[in-house]
Amino acid sequence: IINIDPVVSQGKHEAIPIISLSDWHFEERVDPSTINGLNEYNLDIATYRWNRCIQNSQKLVHKERSSSDIEQLVLWLGGDFITGYIHEELEESNYLSPTEATIFAKKSIITAIKFYIEHGKYKKINIVCNFGNHGRTMKKPRVSTAYKNSYEWMMYHDIADYFSSEKRIEFLIPNGLFAYIRTFDYVSRFFHGDSIQYGGGIGGLTIPLIKAIQRYNQQNPADYNFMGHFHQLWQATKDCIVNGSGIGFNAYAQRIGASPEEPKQAFNLMDKKYGLTARMPIFCR
Repeated sequence: IINIDPVVSQGKHEAIPIISLSDWHFEERVDPSTINGLNEYNLDIATYRWNRCIQNSQKLVHKERSSSDIEQLVLWLGGDFITGYIHEELEESNYLSPTEATIFAKKSIITAIKFYIEHGKYKKINIVCNFGNHGRTMKKPRVSTAYKNSYEWMMYHDIADYFSSEKRIEFLIPNGLFAYIRTFDYVSRFFHGDSIQYGGGIGGLTIPLIKAIQRYNQQNPADYNFMGHFHQLWQATKDCIVNGSGIGFNAYAQRIGASPEEPKQAFNLMDKKYGLTARMPIFCR
């Protein structure tokens, strides 16, 4: 019998956590009576889930620091923090108007960033921003001028101005669809996800996503992809993480036959030697 010797620690790898925050739809009403009691969402619940999400995300960083040297954070703000008025019924049901919801989202995000500054012990925080498809100023979407008509794009710039004197923070706010950032030797692409055309069918989102990433890589190659929009937390392909949501299950999700999912967000760890390693949910309750 050959004995297995214990592993002698040779020091910690450098690593960078990537915390994904998207699809919170802060002001949207989810009435449990309309979805057989499967979920409820209002401003108080949204605030509670947001606070728990931020706390739990930092707990995961603390856990990873036992085996990794972590001095930097990538915080992805992936859009759809507000629901807006892109459908007429939202004018009836939302708790806040788009401008009021933007203020609510802005305050929530600023509070979260302050938390990471105070409790995260980071030397650098990269904040990567993408606007979503809900926070637009008109019902029909724009393409080349989408950023000019986005409440969220405006909000991100306001938040960047708020933290302009904080030298540890660096914002990336693109005018277009994609944001790219290099961590160690790996390039990551961030985008909201509404550019992926998914019409159902066998294989779900995976097949159209693989095709889309192949096209995107012909423009600017990336090792990894991070997206939201579909409110389902999973690793869709070997190189793409799809974020969950803060709002959770609603009437629209029930209508299209989506599976109810616990409100959660994505936590990932980029290891200097091995690339994307840890993949864990951030629970929001």
